[in-house]
Order: sequence, then structure tokens, then C-alpha cells
Amino acid sequence: MMYSEYLNAARKHLITCELIKKEISQIKQGPPSNKALQKNLLLNLYYLTGYVLECSIKYGIYTLVNFDPSACIKGLDEQGLNYNKHIKHHKFDRYAEHLISRTGGIKLVDDTNSINPEILQLYRTWDAEVRYWYKNIPHSLEKKITKPNLFKLLEYAQDTFVHVSKL
Repeated sequence: MMYSEYLNAARKHLITCELIKKEISQIKQGPPSNKALQKNLLLNLYYLTGYVLECSIKYGIYTLVNFDPSACIKGLDEQGLNYNKHIKHHKFDRYAEHLISRTGGIKLVDDTNSINPEILQLYRTWDAEVRYWYKNIPHSLEKKITKPNLFKLLEYAQDTFVHVSKL
């Protein structure tokens, strides 16, 4: 895989997130089936928004270290970065620091002063395991997975995508 595929994946997930957001916005309050539908869509929005952020950040890192665009991503082992140690994992803290050290001013990633603490917690605790959540949502996050919080998280993900696509 070449690193440009990270940006393509982020774009693909962003399109899906926008469709999910639109669908969530159209759900009417009412029967329990609507609540279940909204919960499913919110969890999927959270899951895919995390991937928008992850793929955008990883693309930004490869761009900023001037990695060979035609080389396989697994070959990264330069400027203090190694694919297996820093890129391969899903936890943002493992690789976001490398983006921050090379470019700053990305809301949520390093500019956190005005970020709602609930949204910041959603960002910091996101992991690919979110895809399995339904009844087993961690108690500390359950009340934070709301339409306003996830819509704002998506907005930050969009901003991150735009920021790195201009690098």
C-alpha cells in the first residue's frame, strides 16, 4: 500500500460519515425502533469518524517526512518514525505526536484549548474496537456518544482532512 491510499480512505470514510450524519438528522423521536436506529448510526458515525482522523493523520505524517510516494508504507523507518512502532497501531497517541511535531494548529489533534472535554475524551479513547460496541459501551463514554458530540467530532475530522490534504 502507498501512503496516498490513507487520504483516499479518509475521503471515502468522510463521505460515508456525511451520509450517516444526514440520516441521523432525519430520525424522528418516537418509537423504540427509532432509538435503536439512532444508536446504531451514532456508533457507526463514531467508528468511521475515528478512521477519518486516523487515515488523515497518517497521510500527513508520510507527507511531512517526504516519504517516497511510490514506496510501500511498511518501509517507513526514518526521521524517528518506524511503521511497526508508530503507524501500524490504531491508537492516536502513538502517531499523532509525530504529526504535531511537524505541523501544528490542528483542532483536536494538538489545538485542544477550546475543545469540549467530552469530545476530547471521545477522540482520545477511540480505537478500532468501537466497531463491536452496542451493549458493551464503556460506562465512561456511554453518555458522551451523543448527536451533538459526534457531529462536532466529525467537524474536527473534516478540518483535519482538509488540513493534511493541503500539505
